[in-house]
Amino acid sequence: MNLDHRWAIVEPVLRERIFDQMTNAALAELWLTALKEAGTFGLLLATSLAIDLSTQIIDAVEVQSYLCSVDPQARPLSVLNQRSSQGLRRDLVSPGAYEHGGYVRIVELRTFISRYLRRLVTTESVARVRREYLSDSLVKPLGEVRNAHPGKKGHTWVLPMAEYVQARNRDHPASFLNDALGLGMDSAYNTNEPAELLAIMYPDSFDDEHGGHLRQPNCFDATWDCENFYISHINEDGWGRTHSCSHRNDPHRERVHDSLRTLSDDFRVEHIGVAERPTKDLNLHLDEAIERLKRALSLLQ
Repeated sequence: MNLDHRWAIVEPVLRERIFDQMTNAALAELWLTALKEAGTFGLLLATSLAIDLSTQIIDAVEVQSYLCSVDPQARPLSVLNQRSSQGLRRDLVSPGAYEHGGYVRIVELRTFISRYLRRLVTTESVARVRREYLSDSLVKPLGEVRNAHPGKKGHTWVLPMAEYVQARNRDHPASFLNDALGLGMDSAYNTNEPAELLAIMYPDSFDDEHGGHLRQPNCFDATWDCENFYISHINEDGWGRTHSCSHRNDPHRERVHDSLRTLSDDFRVEHIGVAERPTKDLNLHLDEAIERLKRALSLLQ
């Protein structure tokens, strides 16, 4: 199925939900054209947007209003990447939404140094963090973190602890997670060296203290100004679903929460390992996105 055939499925949904309802019809056509001209990732964003609108995870009226206020300027991915989901999403709580047992955030070593520890990333700082946090198999507390900026768009992505533990017990767990979670890291932060993954492990009490802030992600939570393997998911249990870069691994549950600037010693970090560059199949990724949209539409019938 080529891009035109896939657009033939996605475009009617977007027209019905937002573009044909916009007060500025010319701007609506400009947005649609710009998304089409953005190629594969323009279609991926449009498909996830169609899924979120069909399942009412985001508010169609608010999206119409937002799109009427900005010009895509032939850069729709960059423009939309600047918009968070705040004010656009409908925070729906579903049965079974809470995950008693904890959460885990997967982060690359150099990103951990720069965004959590707020240190310059140098050869010396990498070596120091290895000594301080990764020198043995024990998990280390993170009470030092006092001014973190972990999320690109003001929020942090997590998966259930139980699913992380299963992945950690596999052969080559870092490479598996890099693929299965759709991280798609080819190299470490700002280097050509292999990505090295860490797990930030949340306390069991996180649900009781912050559970109301955890939610299913939507397309405005994802980052679209770089290669991206995010696909939205129907609203069935308060969780999104990852899609592996290679299409070879089953999806994992995922959620987002507002980024925490300060952590306590109840948060811990452990070393996972070096991740190999994953195989990436964007054609199969598009197929999965279209299948998720079809499922979302079938639930409306």
